[in-house]
Order: sequence, then structure tokens, then C-alpha cells
Amino acid sequence: MPRRRLPLLLLLPITLTLFLLFPSPPPPPRQPPHQPQPQPLPCGAAPSDATAGRWVPTPEPLPPPLYTSSCPFHRNAWNCPRNSRPPVAALSWAPARCGGGGGVVPRIDAAEFLAAAGGRRIGLVGDSLSENLVVALLCALRSADGGARKWKRRGAWRGGYFPRDDVVVAYHRAVLLAKYTWQPAENSKELHKDGIKGTYRVDVDIPADEWVNVTRFYDVLIFNTGHWWGTDKFPKETPLVFYRGGKPIEPPLGIYDGLKVVLKSMASYIEREVPSKTLKLWRTQSPRHFYGGEWDHNGSCVSDRLLQEHELDSWFDPRFGGVNKEARLVNSAIQEALIGTDIQLLNLTYMSEFRADAHPAIWLGKKDAVAVWGQDCMHWCLPGVPDTWVDILAARILHHFKQANESDGGCSHSTVPKKRGRRGNQSESFAACDKQKPSKIRRRRRQISPPAAMAAQRDDEAGWSAEAARRVWGGAVPLQVHLHDADVTTLPPPPPFMTLGPRIGYLPLLVPIIKAHFSSTLPPGIDTVWFEYKGLPLKWYIPIGVLYDLLCADPERPWNLTVHFRGYPSEILTPCDGEDSVKWSYMNSLKEAAFIITGNSKNVMNMSQADQGALWQSVMKGNLDGYMNISTRLKLGPFEEDCLVRTSSVEGQQGSDEPESPGSGKPCRVPVRLYVRSVQEDLYDLEDALPVGDWESISYINRPFEVRREEGRSYITLEHALKTLLPEFFSLKASRIPDDSETAPQASDSAPNDDPDVTPRSCEKVESSASLSQQEANVANKGKIVKLVRVQGIEVDMDIPFLWVANNLKNPECYLHICVCVGTRKREPKDGR
Repeated sequence: MPRRRLPLLLLLPITLTLFLLFPSPPPPPRQPPHQPQPQPLPCGAAPSDATAGRWVPTPEPLPPPLYTSSCPFHRNAWNCPRNSRPPVAALSWAPARCGGGGGVVPRIDAAEFLAAAGGRRIGLVGDSLSENLVVALLCALRSADGGARKWKRRGAWRGGYFPRDDVVVAYHRAVLLAKYTWQPAENSKELHKDGIKGTYRVDVDIPADEWVNVTRFYDVLIFNTGHWWGTDKFPKETPLVFYRGGKPIEPPLGIYDGLKVVLKSMASYIEREVPSKTLKLWRTQSPRHFYGGEWDHNGSCVSDRLLQEHELDSWFDPRFGGVNKEARLVNSAIQEALIGTDIQLLNLTYMSEFRADAHPAIWLGKKDAVAVWGQDCMHWCLPGVPDTWVDILAARILHHFKQANESDGGCSHSTVPKKRGRRGNQSESFAACDKQKPSKIRRRRRQISPPAAMAAQRDDEAGWSAEAARRVWGGAVPLQVHLHDADVTTLPPPPPFMTLGPRIGYLPLLVPIIKAHFSSTLPPGIDTVWFEYKGLPLKWYIPIGVLYDLLCADPERPWNLTVHFRGYPSEILTPCDGEDSVKWSYMNSLKEAAFIITGNSKNVMNMSQADQGALWQSVMKGNLDGYMNISTRLKLGPFEEDCLVRTSSVEGQQGSDEPESPGSGKPCRVPVRLYVRSVQEDLYDLEDALPVGDWESISYINRPFEVRREEGRSYITLEHALKTLLPEFFSLKASRIPDDSETAPQASDSAPNDDPDVTPRSCEKVESSASLSQQEANVANKGKIVKLVRVQGIEVDMDIPFLWVANNLKNPECYLHICVCVGTRKREPKDGR
């Protein structure tokens, strides 16, 4: 009999009845996921720690200073102990958050900081107040690494490398952050009616060259700008004109409105171009403390008194229109520009407003500095307030590093034992991460085969060389040329003329545009034009860039020169007949260089007149492409370690007794001109160097460098080349200086044998160390030490390959010009006394 099924509708009431009579037990309550309690930030690491607090006496016992006036990273104008300023009070900042206002921001532990930052790079970009901060940071960190050395790569203005932990800290000077360039007035007579000498073009959407290429180099970037945005820096005679997309902004912007546009544009660029993992900070304005007037109107800050809380608004609130209103005014624009970005604010303004007692004031370390520049009530004494900035900044950075390490699964640079040297550090840090994430990293390594990597490296090197050539040919020195009082025939005297002097150019080539500017006031008669700098007549055949590097130990911008149209100092300078003399000097130098490189100058002598003219025009106009089209046919480079030149014409002139075999050769030689400037004091900072009073204190040396490969040396460094070229300055021992007859022949001595036009400058006083006898040279140079080496305006790292420098930083006449500043070495006491 088939089973009968109950309809489904009849089962539903039964099920509901059973559910109501026997309800199921309720499920256990869901436990919320365990969330660790957030750890309180260390004192000084919270953004509010600098904006709420007070200054208190540093707790006893006072710790010893982290650095003294002898710190090699110091800047003289801020070195208050050395400049005999009364000591700044020993105070510490006590944030309201820390210990109920009783705790103070702990001083940076330099060793701990460097260990945590191992393998990382910290960069500051902005104006001189960022430099004030970086000097304090560099000096503090040096207390934990005595092997620290100066670092000025990648366009850095000032910096340091700490080899023990492979840390770089550097400052890039970009006072407006945006790119700005000087544009002299095209029609000076017409524009002179309004008193305009020229304008500064500000491209609001283009970062300054000094930092545009380092956005991905640093792990921490701290920005600032503000102190240059005023009429004291850009008066109505030389105003700022703002551009966007290559076109002037209409209607024209005032300085403050232009600042706001630049801030928003640069903040957007930073957020777009700087990697998200990079810590991005924007430091607020450092307050000034001028009392009684601006810096140029007898403003003063000679005080040992801190301001009180109730005094701050009267000093700094823009509503009261005081001379120190700049900081809060700029800060409001900064805060508005950073809205919606991932850039963190580093607000150091409030805590610094109290410290009217801590500026250099009249203790600037230079004679007549106050008379010229007024008191310095903007920058800070060191040691001083910036040391507390460093403490707060270090706390922020360490907290960021800790978070970054935790997010990377504990892969920390600081936990890996390090070898000395950057490559060792990086490889070990990479290996530590490799253990954490082996598959991902190893796959990445296998993506690039060795041939492809070598090709990529060659492409990079070619790109660097092309960029170096572009910068050499496009480099310029901003000049402000004043007419000498003796040549002024009208009242009022004419304003100075501002222009750009090409680094590879020569001063006489600027005479036509300079004369046009001063023509209405010049006396009648025949012009005999010459230039001077601080009383020193300038040699016209030395390139402008070399003169600037040599005579301005501390770069001066603009470079203030005086032009004379009468009274030529023929006892000091060789005669100059304008462009023709400069062209003759250039071609003469090119022949000398050709003789040094190839053993003769016939490749230059055999140039057609048309090629000579085109080559000279390319140099005058800075046309690199036109120059390369002709110069490559001369076969004067590039220099290589394995290159050989035939020696048939050279050995005979050197008087060699050895028979010459067919095809014999010798290593190639690099034409080098060295300019050695003596500084008679042992200075802490070259900005204190006395101006060059005469050319007798400059050694002008033609000394070719012979390229020789040595076993155990992967490449020839600049340091090795300079030790060879200037042994007398690189060794305490009496070094033997080779005579000209023992080295490669001086072009000025040898070239006349096959070219009557290549003659030594017999009418010029060439002070060369090679002209001294061996004993005289050792005595003259005993106790001197190299303090500075500059090539094309760059303070070159001594470990850089010399041949790269020679190939990429040489001038168009194929000479490598090197400026060397030597100072007096400290004498060691005898017999332990």
C-alpha cells in the first residue's frame, strides 16, 4: 500500500508550535576583535607639542653640549660662541602634553637617531632658515660619528654624510621653491623711466632646479619658503612677475597673492611626485624679532629677555602691522595650501616667538657686517633655538621610521649589522628584507639580465654626460655691474646694470650691452674697458665662471663688479681690444690643449676660416650643438684610461735619448689649469676669507695630467689626480714637484715649435708653483692644506672619477679649470708642548 504524505501546509503549524514550546538557546555574544591600545607618542613627536607649552630652565645637571664652535658644519654668522656673543640662556621646551607641562622635549640621542636612520636620506629644501636648522642637525649628529664629512651632491647647498650608519643629511637652497630667473630690461632707456632695471620671472608651476630632481632620492623631505617674499628682497625696481604654463598670469599678481599660488602649486607637485612612503613635512615660518624698525632701518634685537605670552600678539599679529608680521601672515597661506594633501605641518613658529633673546644680533663675525647688513634678528645663534627644533624634528622622524618598519613586517635598516661604506650598508639592509620577502625580491632581481643592466647603465651614463654638458654650457653667474665713480659724469649716478654672465664666456664680450646701459653718463674719449672685484682688476682671458669660483669663496649672488671705461691698469692686465683679443686667446688655448692631447696642434691649425668662425660663434652664443658639430672633427676627446697617443713629435721635443719604435705611444694627457688661492688664516668657514688683494696670492698653474692605469685601482679619482698635480698641498712631507721638463710639455712652452701663434703670455705675470725651485716650493707650501675644490661652480666630491670630470666639466677650449683654496695648516707643537 503506498505511503501517504502529509501536505506541506499541515506541517508548518506543527513546526511553529514546537519552536515556541522549545526555543533554541541564544548564541553566545560576539566578542569585539582585540585592538591594541595605541601607545602615547613620545614627548615632542605629537604635532601639538610645539604649539602648546612654555620655555623652562633646562633641568639640572646640565648635559654637555653636543657640539661647539669648532663643528666643521658651522656657519660663521651663526657661530655665536666664536663671535663672542654673550651665552644664550640654557632653556628647554616643555609641551603642555608632556607630564602635565612639567616634562621637557628630550635632547636628540644622535647615536640612536643615526642607527634608526641607517641607509636613509634626509633632505631640507627652502631658504636660509632651513639652512639654520640643517647646520644644527649636522653638528648634533656629528657628535655620534666623528667620521662625518661634507656632502654636496645632487645640487645640495650644504650637507653631511655619516659613514658609520650610511646616512645623508643635506640642504637644497631654493628660496622661492618655484623656479625664478632674472630678465634684464630689454629697453633700458624706456624702462628706466619707471625705475625698472629688470624683472624676476617666477614660473609658479615649475620647481626650482635645485630640488626638482631629488624628490625620489630622500626618505624624509622638509620644505619651507617665506622669508624672501617681501619688497626688501624684490623691490619695485626688480619685481617678481608670475608665469603659468609659460605665459604671464593676467592680471599681474602682487607678492603675497603670488606666494599663495606658488604654495598651492608646489604642494600639489610634492604630493604628486614625492613617493607616498616618504615623510613629507612643511616647516612653518621662523619669527623675526626686530625692534624699533626693519633690518635696514636700525631694527635691533640686542636683548637677553624672553617675550611673555601677552606680548606675542602685539609683536606678530598682522592686524597690528608690525615689522614682524611676516611669520603669521605666511603661515596662514601655508596652512591653506596644505589642505587636502598628505604633507604634515611642522609648526615651530609659536615656540620660537618667545625667543627674542637668541639671535646673532650684532655678533656676526665679520667686520662692518652690521653697517652693511644691519643686525641679524631673523636667524638664530648656534647652539640655540634650532637645537630644540632638531629635538622635535628627530622625535617626528623616529616615530615615522618606527611606523614604517612595523608596516614592513619588522624589516628595519637599523636591525642589520652594517659594514662601512654605502654599498655595504645597502646590500645588507636589502638582504635583511630578502629574508622577510624572498620570492618577491628575488623575482625582481631576475627581471634584469646582466647585458640589459649594462646597457641601462651605459644609457644612464650617457644621459648624465648630456645633462652635465647642458648645464656647463647653460650655466651663468648673475652679475650686478656698477659704474666706477670716476666715470660718472651725471647726477644722479646711473643704477647698476644686471645681467647674466655665461660661465664659459668672458667679461669683454659683455661690454656692448653694459656700455649701452651707461652710455648717457660716460666721459668723452677712447674707451679702455676693464672690470674689478673688491679692488682686484679681473683678468679678461679667464672665463667668468672660473673667476667667480676663485674669488668668491662664499658664493655672492648677484656678483657685484665694478666696470671702468678709463685708466686701464696695463701693469697688471694684458691689453684687450675687445672680441678680437678674446677670440685670439680662445683659439690659442685650444691649440695648446690640442698639443697636450695629441702631441701637436695641426688639427686646430688646419681648420678652415669658416670652421674657426663657426666654432667661435658657437662659444659666444652658447650653442652646444653647433660647437659639437665642429669640435668632434678635431678628435680631442673623450679621454679614456686605455687611450694612447703617438709620441714621435713629443719625445723629440722632450730631449729623450731613447730610440723611438714605430707606433710607440704613451698614455694620453688631460689639459688642466689650476688656480690655487691661498688663505692666510686657518678659517672655520671660507665665507670669512679675506678678499684677494692681488694676483700674487693666486698660483696659476698649467700642469697636464697623464692618465695611467694602476693595479688595484678601479678608476682614477679626482683626489688621486689632484695629489699628482699638486703634491705639495696634499702631503705633510716635502713632496717633489716635477719640473715642466719632467712632465708633459707645457703647451705654452712647446707649441711655438710648430705654430708661431701659440705663444706664452709673456706679458702676463703667471705665478706657478712649477716655476719655483724644489726647495723653495716645499718651504712656500709647508703647512698648507686643501680646503675647497671647485669645478664649474661645483664643490666636487673627491671620490668622483677624474675622467668623468675631465670629459664633462671641461671648458670649450678643452681645458679643465680647477679652483683650489688652500689654508694654513695648524702647526703641531714640538716635543709634546
